Amino acid sequence: MLAAVASHRLKPVIDKAFPFAEAREAYRYFQQGDVFGKVVIDGA
Repeated sequence: MLAAVASHRLKPVIDKAFPFAEAREAYRYFQQGDVFGKVVIDGA
């Protein structure tokens, strides 16, 4: 699957990104159910 993603240059749809310090808010946002794409928690 990774080869197919790389060769076709597919990118995931990101709905919203949260910093690690807001992980609880990210989970609450995800639980609302009105999400289109991925909810990302940035740990960098």
